[in-house]
Amino acid sequence: MMMAKVVAAILSTASPWYGLTVGAQRANCVTVTLVEPDAPAGSAGLRDDDCVARVNAQPVQSADDLWRSLQGSRVGETTTVELSNGRIVKVRPTVRSAKATTRYCKFVSAVRSAVRVFFVRAEDQSEEFNLSLTGQVTLAEVRKLVRAEGPARVVLVDKCRVPAGPPVITDDPDESSKITDGSVVYFGYDNVRLFRAHLAKHPDTLHPPEMSDAGAVVQ
Repeated sequence: MMMAKVVAAILSTASPWYGLTVGAQRANCVTVTLVEPDAPAGSAGLRDDDCVARVNAQPVQSADDLWRSLQGSRVGETTTVELSNGRIVKVRPTVRSAKATTRYCKFVSAVRSAVRVFFVRAEDQSEEFNLSLTGQVTLAEVRKLVRAEGPARVVLVDKCRVPAGPPVITDDPDESSKITDGSVVYFGYDNVRLFRAHLAKHPDTLHPPEMSDAGAVVQ
């Protein structure tokens, strides 16, 4: 009996986990995106771009409203989600854990790639692109999108590794190389003088901050 009470106490204070990302605000509802199919929200029937109007009968009018409502639910108890189309979805969140968040990170990386690209054309002429692409992409696909020429330097980042490891830097990799979510690609690095001049002016670009959707909150 005492053990049951301890477990109940832990669950009552644990952070709930749904396996989704809070999306954009619309008229009287907020969308959810990147819903992991096998996580609590996906298993209950929530899908990408569903627009949440109420959680446990409380109206949702902003992304903050939705985040607070989901976080206010208890692990293992039913959260009633009403969509803008009137559909009711009942979700039982599990405990937020390192294993769950790592699995979700790998799911997101498989369906979407956020890649930063720097293209140094001349000493005072460089371009930066923030690409959000569907699925995993190759270096050749990135090159085509930004219309870049010449050798490439790729800084591969494993966002899902815990603890985080150092990025892997590869010069002139094969064009079929996969560019993972959160990685950086440089074109023009082969012109050493220009590339060094660019890095001197923009020292943060070699190890840029982690990219994320503006305003997105992972649940």
